Amino acid sequence: NVITIDDDIKTFGKFIPEGKKNKQFTISINYFLQILKNGFEKFPKCVKLFGVSPTTNPLFFNAKNLISNNVFINGAVQCIRVTEGIRYDEALPVKCDYGFSAEIIKSGYQIARFNYLFADNDFDKMAGGRKYYSKGDTDRMLSFEYLLRKYPEYFKPNPKRQFELIMKVNK
Repeated sequence: NVITIDDDIKTFGKFIPEGKKNKQFTISINYFLQILKNGFEKFPKCVKLFGVSPTTNPLFFNAKNLISNNVFINGAVQCIRVTEGIRYDEALPVKCDYGFSAEIIKSGYQIARFNYLFADNDFDKMAGGRKYYSKGDTDRMLSFEYLLRKYPEYFKPNPKRQFELIMKVNK
């Protein structure tokens, strides 16, 4: 089993319901890693990939669904069960974390996501981050078109935001 953690994460945290609102709390890397390690031990063998929420916005967290199945996993933190089947290596023809999530499901495995955990990144400011190699909206547009073309059964355009996709798998 492998846990991948991006090098431009500023903080780790979790959401906790507080009254009618959700509050985010910073947690230590050791506590964060312990939760992920426990995930490896608790999830059944059919779960191949699990990870964290794609946003640090506390409005995203839904206390009714602490864990979601077969949804996009934030590429900054991914936990991959590599004992059998698909592996995340150079032979895998994916271009982004959305594609990796879709490829896992397409291969017959499942995904689990901790909706209450997050990793706060700063891709634009960290050395070698997105600002270093990204072409901005051009990259977003190319990824958008690639994912719709390669995985039309798993993605649909977000009508509220240009060049943004919604993952529509939940089996």
